[in-house]
Amino acid sequence: MSFIWMISFLCVYSGNDNDKINGNQQEDKMQSSPLEIIQDNSTDIAQLIVAIEKLGTASVSADFWNDIANDTQYHMPHRKHCVLQLIKRNAKAGMQLADFLNLFRGQSWWTGSKWEIVDALFGKLPIHFDIDLTILKLDVLPEEDANICHIYFSVKPRINSDEFKSLVNGNSSELKDADYKIIEIGYAGNFLRKHNVPF
Repeated sequence: MSFIWMISFLCVYSGNDNDKINGNQQEDKMQSSPLEIIQDNSTDIAQLIVAIEKLGTASVSADFWNDIANDTQYHMPHRKHCVLQLIKRNAKAGMQLADFLNLFRGQSWWTGSKWEIVDALFGKLPIHFDIDLTILKLDVLPEEDANICHIYFSVKPRINSDEFKSLVNGNSSELKDADYKIIEIGYAGNFLRKHNVPF
């Protein structure tokens, strides 16, 4: 009986010790700044969302978001949140499309995502559709689990596939006289609902 009692005591003690460690980690997180929490690859989604909300409209460099979005040591939802924050904070209606693309062209998260021009309408778009606009869709870091995160941009004047590919690839010298501007930005996909993306 004494042996069984000793084993039970050790299990309880070990459990209490783990609780203390977890409690200390949570306390450390509470004392950290929002940027430190976002930059910590052990941060869970709930903590990440709170940190982003606390960050508010504070100025944060594009490099900060790009570095995390590029790093595979972070879990995929963490990386997607950072892409969304990068675009939310840097993409503005009226800015030139080429200037916007320069913010993250060549980043590994960018090359791991998919761009396309929306030629046909299937379902409801999160932005206004007009015949004078081109609708561009970015599928952010697509996954096999269908954790979909789409960002839509409307651009004016209209741009065809070849011109868009030239801009995406950085070969835009022949388009220097064109003035492609972002008109509207919208977000869609089950990732936004599943992870309570703050906007």
